[in-house]
Amino acid sequence: MEAWSVLTKVIEGEEKIVKAGLNLVVDDDYNRAIIVDEVKVRQSDKLEVIDGVVSVKTDATLLSLEELNENTKLKEIIPVVISREAEG
Repeated sequence: MEAWSVLTKVIEGEEKIVKAGLNLVVDDDYNRAIIVDEVKVRQSDKLEVIDGVVSVKTDATLLSLEELNENTKLKEIIPVVISREAEG
């Protein structure tokens, strides 16, 4: 199962997004993992967390997925799938 998410930590009394991506590995002591969509994850610098709710900062505007892909020339994200034979 794929999941776009942000991981947060409380820094100086405020919940901050410290990691964002697809199928994140929880490799530290995070406060919360919040499932969001790809558009938000790829623009996580434009987001804030208030009372556990992710929202767009008042002075920010999110680009659409098409705009993001065009700006970055990214056409498709293909997750790596490891076959059972390779795991053994």
